[in-house]
Amino acid sequence: MTDNQNITISFPKAFAQTDKLEVGVPIPSKGGAGAKTYTSSADNRIYQQYMNDLYSFAINLGTSLATLMIVYAGYKYMTSQGNQTALNDAKEVFAGAMLGMAILLLVRVILRFLNLPDVTTS
Repeated sequence: MTDNQNITISFPKAFAQTDKLEVGVPIPSKGGAGAKTYTSSADNRIYQQYMNDLYSFAINLGTSLATLMIVYAGYKYMTSQGNQTALNDAKEVFAGAMLGMAILLLVRVILRFLNLPDVTTS
């Protein structure tokens, strides 16, 4: 049987009826079956660091993939030799990569606007 605990998240009074809202977030434990949720400040820091690492990894991976797609689109554009279909394909790949970069930037701006702690400080 798992021992479920809760994470306490504080919201400004304008958004909630009470000072604190308890949300159980299951995180798989190393012990095998069952899940553990974190409550103490030390566990909260571990969860916060986990989310920060996950955010950083996702942003870095997305940026790297978008950069590779821009390079690939440039290669396709240069090797198209005037073929209109290949030129259009290269332009579509480039537009998709730029859209991906814009979405990554928008995510960062939204998270800063929401003022989430320690997520966008890296």
